[in-house]
Amino acid sequence: MTEPAMRLEAWADSNIGLVRQTNQDSVGCYPEQRLFVVADGMGGRSAGEVASALAVEALRERFVHEAPTEAPGGWRGLLGLGTHAEPASPEDLTGAIALANERIYAAGQAQTDADASQRGSMGTTVVALWCDVAGRRAHWAYVGDSRLYRRRAGALALLTADHTLIGEPFWSAEEIPIELPHTNRLVRALGITPGVQMTVRGGELLPGDLYLLCSDGVSGMVAPELLIRLLAVERPLADMGAAIIQAALDGGGKDNASALLVRVLAE
Repeated sequence: MTEPAMRLEAWADSNIGLVRQTNQDSVGCYPEQRLFVVADGMGGRSAGEVASALAVEALRERFVHEAPTEAPGGWRGLLGLGTHAEPASPEDLTGAIALANERIYAAGQAQTDADASQRGSMGTTVVALWCDVAGRRAHWAYVGDSRLYRRRAGALALLTADHTLIGEPFWSAEEIPIELPHTNRLVRALGITPGVQMTVRGGELLPGDLYLLCSDGVSGMVAPELLIRLLAVERPLADMGAAIIQAALDGGGKDNASALLVRVLAE
């Protein structure tokens, strides 16, 4: 029996919150390329918003190939090259995150702000999801404590174990507790050192799956039991996402709150 084809729908938003003066989160939502990214510039670090934007841009470059403009009969067509890029692969996730780390680290080292003590401290978290619809697989990679959740058959699972001391026991675990507490004591982040250790995982992609990528302004402000309830009811993603952001604000809004929802649908 042939398995049904699948397609994705997505929604994303970012809110400055109730305390911060700037929004250091960056969100990349590219449904056509099946790529989804949330990055959270590190609070207290210089130019966190620049670091998070650099992370999203590096992933966008790897997956979102914008074909050059060419008149009919142009040289690319005549040579049989076409304008389509090579198909994406899971290795693109890791390569793009490594590139983002290089760029953020270089930018941090090049800072010439009056406060020289901040030089070299530009950093961000990142969580990225790429859905191989044809291969029916989801692939994700992350650095830091921005999170990825998946709701499947009514059950919500946390798929990322924060790169913190509290999260460390679960870095290689098959299951991560949904109530894993947040702390701002990261042990890994993009841009702080010349190289970066990321965690890369994958799993089956099924119709009905719902993924949530978020910064800690959401997962740290919304209690796990409330998040479960907010994701349990089938409704438009915009309504679901707005409710999640509002819950983060109602929970204190102490940080920028970014959420990105991806739903897998059968054709």
